[in-house]
Amino acid sequence: MLTYEDIRNDPAIRTYIQRADESLGALGYTEHSFAHVTVVAENAAYILTTLGYPERTVELAKIAGFLHDIGNLVNRVDHSQSGAVMAFRILDNLDCPPEEIAVIVTAIGNHDEGTAFPVNAVAAAIIDMVIGMSYGLISGYFGGRVDMVMQRILEVANGIPRLVIVTLLLLVLQPGMLTIIFALMLTEWVGMSRIARAEMLKLKEQEFVLASRTLGAGSFFIIFREVLPNIIGPIITQVMFSIPTAIFTEAFLSFVGLGIPVPQCSLGSLISEGFNSFTTHPYQIVPPIVVMALLMLSFNLVADGLREALDPKMKEM
Repeated sequence: MLTYEDIRNDPAIRTYIQRADESLGALGYTEHSFAHVTVVAENAAYILTTLGYPERTVELAKIAGFLHDIGNLVNRVDHSQSGAVMAFRILDNLDCPPEEIAVIVTAIGNHDEGTAFPVNAVAAAIIDMVIGMSYGLISGYFGGRVDMVMQRILEVANGIPRLVIVTLLLLVLQPGMLTIIFALMLTEWVGMSRIARAEMLKLKEQEFVLASRTLGAGSFFIIFREVLPNIIGPIITQVMFSIPTAIFTEAFLSFVGLGIPVPQCSLGSLISEGFNSFTTHPYQIVPPIVVMALLMLSFNLVADGLREALDPKMKEM
């Protein structure tokens, strides 16, 4: 069985990542070598582990995270797609099972923020690492004009109501789960970005950050290797609190006929059917409403539990 350590120690893969980083450096990009891909791999695995995914799925997330930027060896443009093709060849030569290759290649091919779709749990974890968290950390660390410009962009994105974005996308694109998830990703990252920025503002003047800066560590090394591991707790909590919002949004869209198409089932469509027959069979509307309420309550309780478990200040109360 192919493991993350096998991928990490493979000489050919390490050569590809190193050469890709050198190419990006020549173009003026920041570090995209082993420090970057290791952080993405470890934190993608941490997210899925915390959310209760199977151990093998977590291992596949680490592999996808380590390989996700290998396509930069070919070109920065469309590097996620070229990286997926390269990863397919590498994994096939290492006798990785087709089912696992499919998961890893799909995650890599859908990780870029310009064309990203969270088509599976691994891809969703990689996207979260690339968009919301990175945006907030960079904004909080550099501060000044950089922070001001990035926050104004965030305020514009946050000023557009979520339901408006989702509804417009569903009118333009084909209704379905992928469209709903993509629409939610356009807005859900805003809250995560703010959490990451607030944590960065608290930690960037701490002694361990100053020590790293004194020893000559670069800005992005400090952001992703020193600060990021210390804020995973609040990030996971934010993810859990956003799930009830996503459930309600999907149910509302299905209720008004813009969500999951028939014959697929949704709580919103069940509530809509019960509403239409309320005068003759009023009891039919009760089960889906109770299930949705229990789902939202359960995720809120889990989020509260994670916040208490991961926040040292809560433990002292």
